Amino acid sequence: MDCFKSTFKTSESEIYITAEIGINHNGDVSIAKKLIEDGLIKLGALFHKKLNELKSKYPEHIQHVFGNGLLAALIFRDKNNNNLSELCDKVSEKAFQKGLLVVHTGRESIKLAPPLTINEEALNEGIEVLEESIKESI
Repeated sequence: MDCFKSTFKTSESEIYITAEIGINHNGDVSIAKKLIEDGLIKLGALFHKKLNELKSKYPEHIQHVFGNGLLAALIFRDKNNNNLSELCDKVSEKAFQKGLLVVHTGRESIKLAPPLTINEEALNEGIEVLEESIKESI
């Protein structure tokens, strides 16, 4: 099987992907490329849907969800708009203890960036671990 290496941008996010795709006997890579694009768009939408659900569950702690595709930031602020940096420390530590690596920026946000190769089951598991970590830290 021949291989085709391509870098392309998904239509809904600014994530560039370099994919090495096997070319079928007709030389057609469009099906494989579409599967990759659709998968990332679907997972990115699911990721942000789940994060916004967390924001709705914890409005007194999570003020914003920013990002696009499989890149996001949770902004932790209280109702008086005070940064909740200490809560971010606790959430990050709890998540790490449970096997989830998140990045606390040192201020009021936690950055999340699952790998582009993640599947839906693993993405949901990561969100569950994040929610448990938030619950245990409040």
